[in-house]
Amino acid sequence: MDLGTFGAVMKFSTEVLDRSAALYRTFSSLTKEPTLTSAIESLLKETEKNGSLIEQVRRENVTEMILEPVSGFSDTDFTVEIKLGDSADSREILAALLAIETGQKDFFAAVSAKIPFPEVTRVFRKICQKKELALATLRSLRI
Repeated sequence: MDLGTFGAVMKFSTEVLDRSAALYRTFSSLTKEPTLTSAIESLLKETEKNGSLIEQVRRENVTEMILEPVSGFSDTDFTVEIKLGDSADSREILAALLAIETGQKDFFAAVSAKIPFPEVTRVFRKICQKKELALATLRSLRI
């Protein structure tokens, strides 16, 4: 899908966060590693907060901005496919978490540079910074 309008970008942002929250819940049930479980729970909590924030921005700005054009984005550019079986080990889960968080960081960084609304750009940059911190935490795990 082409993310050619502000409304499409906001919808995709919500979908990305919803999908990752569902994956995090699944990963949490698969791992027995306490440090990884803790990291996943933290990511889930942050993802849910970011989803609420995106939804709030979308509601507050939907009327005047929804059809505002945004160029150069497609959902395929930022979609991360994750395929883990029920027997995935902690290293596979960690690799999947890194891929998800990196993809989201890249998406929010790219979009924040293109969205012409300062208040929305600020939210996307904040989320991007949180993703960078999450990635640093994930990379520091010894599994």
